[in-house]
Amino acid sequence: MLQRFTGVSRLSVIVSNTLGSFALFGLDSRFEGVFFTRGKQTFRTIAHIEGSGECGDFSTEFWRARYKHGAFRSLWFAKRLPIFFFESKGSYDVLLDCRENYDNRVWGRHYDVFEEEGMVYVHYEKRDDDREPVKGEYDFWLAFAGIDAGLSLEWVERNYSFDKERSSPPFSRWVFRAFRAKGSFVCAFGSSKWEVSRLAREGVERRLHLMREARVFSDDVVSRARFNWQSRACAYSLLCLRSSDGLFAGLPWFHQRWARDELISLKSFARVGQVELSKAILFSWLDKLSGVKMEGTLTRFIADSGWVFVRANDLWDFLSPSERLEVADRARNFCKSVSESLSSGLLFSGSKETWMDSLDRSGARVEIQALALSAFKLLRERGYSSKHLDSLEYDFKDSVVSSFWNGNYLKDGCDDPAIRPNLFIAAYVYPELLTKAQWRKCFSTALSRLWCEWGGLATIDVKSASFIGRHTGEDPASYHQGDSWYWLNNLSAIVLLSLGSSAQKRYAESIFNASSKEILQGALGHHAELSSAESLESRGCLAQAWSAAMYLELCELLKG
Repeated sequence: MLQRFTGVSRLSVIVSNTLGSFALFGLDSRFEGVFFTRGKQTFRTIAHIEGSGECGDFSTEFWRARYKHGAFRSLWFAKRLPIFFFESKGSYDVLLDCRENYDNRVWGRHYDVFEEEGMVYVHYEKRDDDREPVKGEYDFWLAFAGIDAGLSLEWVERNYSFDKERSSPPFSRWVFRAFRAKGSFVCAFGSSKWEVSRLAREGVERRLHLMREARVFSDDVVSRARFNWQSRACAYSLLCLRSSDGLFAGLPWFHQRWARDELISLKSFARVGQVELSKAILFSWLDKLSGVKMEGTLTRFIADSGWVFVRANDLWDFLSPSERLEVADRARNFCKSVSESLSSGLLFSGSKETWMDSLDRSGARVEIQALALSAFKLLRERGYSSKHLDSLEYDFKDSVVSSFWNGNYLKDGCDDPAIRPNLFIAAYVYPELLTKAQWRKCFSTALSRLWCEWGGLATIDVKSASFIGRHTGEDPASYHQGDSWYWLNNLSAIVLLSLGSSAQKRYAESIFNASSKEILQGALGHHAELSSAESLESRGCLAQAWSAAMYLELCELLKG
C-alpha cells in the first residue's frame, strides 16, 4: 500500500496518533512540526528536523510516512498515545517552537533542556510578559529516548515562505535549536517529567508492538474503502482527524470540532468503521439543538443544525429503536420551530448564518430552506410524520419553489438572482424540491456559469463582477467569491450522478478526476480545503474532513 511521489512541488506528509496529535513535514511554515493535543489545546513542540538538501521522495503507508531530507526519514505515532517515532540513519538538528498552536507571543518562553540517564528532557514554560498581551501561562514536558545527541541550546530565526504567500502572519519565528543528533528517536509528550520518561521508555521497549498496533488499526480502516488508492487515503485522513470526542475540521490549523463540518462528514466517518463515535457526535449536537438554533456552533443556525437530520437519516440503520424515537421527537420539535419561524413562507437567516460565512447573505437562502425541509423528509420517510406535518412540508416546499425557481435555475436568495453552487446542496439534501427535468435545466444553467475547466465549481458566477479567480490566502476575499471548495465539488458530483443527464454526468467524472489528482499533491493522501478557481491547487487547510468525507461518498456511488 506504499505510495511514492517525486518531483511534486510543495508536497508534504501528515501522520497522526488518531487522538488529536499529529506531525506535518515538508512545508515551510510555522505549522510544520510535531503537535500534541492535551484536552482542548494543541501544542507545537518540534518545529523542524533539519537535514541537508531539499525535502523530496515522499511516500506514505498511511500510518507511516517517509521522505528524504539528506537521509531518508520515517515518521509515525503510537496509536492513541502521545508518542512520536522518528527513524533515520542521518544526522540532523532538532529545533523547538513550544507553544499552543495559535499562541504567537515571542516573550516569556523558557526552555530547560538537559540529559539524564540516556534521554534528553525538555521542560517548557510559557510565562506572561508585560511586553505582550496576557493570554495565560502553561508548561509541558518532552522526553527524547533512544537518541545520540549533543546539546546546542541556541536561538535561531526561521522565515516561512508558505505563511508569507498565504498572507498569514507572523512570517518568521525565533525557534530554539535544542540539539544535534544522529539516528532514530522516540519523543513523548506529557505534563510531568515522570510521565514523559515512562512514555518514552514504553516507546523504546514496545516499539515493534506499537508499530504493529498502529499498522493494524490503519489497515482495518483503509480496507473499508476499496475503490482506489485515494479513497483509502481519505479513509485514513478521517482517522487522522479523529480527536478524543469527535472529528477535527482540518489540519494543521483547524483542530477544532465544528458542527457543520462534523455532521457533513458523519456518513463517511461511520462507513470507515467509526460508527459509535459517529453516533456520539450526532447526539452531542442534537443535545445542543434549541428550536432552529444550535448554540456553540459557527453559525448557530440551520447551516449547522439542518445537517443533524440529514445525517440522522443516513445513519438510521445504526440507531437503536430508542435512539430513533429520540431523533424523531427532536425532528418534530425542529419542524414545529421551523413552521413558527417562517416569514412569507420562508426562513430568513442573519448576515453570517450560512456556510458562506465570509459574506453577508442575510435573507432567505436556497440551501437553508432545503436543509430545513430535510427534517420533514426524515419524519415522512421513517414513518413518524402526520397529515399536519405533511401539509406543513408541502406548503413550505411550494413557497420555496415559487420564490427561488425562475424557470432556469434556483436563485441563491429569494431576492438575489446570483448563481452559486448552493443549489447543489439543496439538491443533495432535498431532491424532492424540483422534478428531475427541472433539476437538469437548473444544472445546465449553473454549470455554464460556475464551471472551472480543471474540474471544479466556482463559488459565484465566473462572469460576476465579484468573481476572484486567485485564492487570497488568509484574507477571505476569495473564499466565497470564486474559490472552489472540494467538499462542495464532490457533493455536486454526487448530485449530478444521481439526478443529472448523461452529459451532466461527464462533469461529475471531471470533478472526480480533479479531486483524485489533488489528493496526490499538497499533503500526500489528504484532501485539501479548496482551490483557486482559475487552476487546480491545494489551498486552505491541507487535510480537511468534509473534503475527504464527500470524496469517499462519491467513490461509494461510483462503485455502485
